[in-house]
Amino acid sequence: DESFDAVGGFGNEPTSDFSFYASNGAVTFGAGTTLADLDAHFRAIEKAGAELSLPSYRYRPLAAARRQLAWFAGPAVRNGATVGGNAATGSPISDLNPVWLACEAKFHLASCDDNGKVQTRTVEANDFFLGYRKTCLQPGEVILAITLPYATSAQEHVHSFKQSHRREDDIAIVTSCLRIRLAGDEDSRTCELAALAYGGVAPKTIL
Repeated sequence: DESFDAVGGFGNEPTSDFSFYASNGAVTFGAGTTLADLDAHFRAIEKAGAELSLPSYRYRPLAAARRQLAWFAGPAVRNGATVGGNAATGSPISDLNPVWLACEAKFHLASCDDNGKVQTRTVEANDFFLGYRKTCLQPGEVILAITLPYATSAQEHVHSFKQSHRREDDIAIVTSCLRIRLAGDEDSRTCELAALAYGGVAPKTIL
């Protein structure tokens, strides 16, 4: 048996979860936001929108993320794991990555140059994942925040799915997020956009 003088954790450390900003067209949240806090923030945004009589369809991408969060590991993990950490691992079976890809999320990255000046750049979620546990992050670069756009039409539908051996607290076999935008009326309806993202079927989450 090994014994330790102390056991440490990062639960009380300051992170980049301070940046959580909801605008008219999107919501931006710091990479250090825990999965539990993300769920709570999204619920609060949806509730506020309802109280202001804003169209509920706007928040379908948020609801899709929350559906994945409901089956994401257990409460202990969701209270400590962060959104940025989950994305940065580049896991091909991440529960959330299909949502980011299908909903055209943007990743805001930051690093310091040799003079200590902060450099930032923004990449599309679909360009962030390069291969099995490989991302476009450069040495010394971190995820600062993620922006998730709202749905723009009542005919835009977003649904996320997870298949695993067990319903709760299990790693996914396949994950997906499907986003469809229709156009026209009931007599002449067409598919204007189809963004289908899958995890678990390739070395990375694919669109």
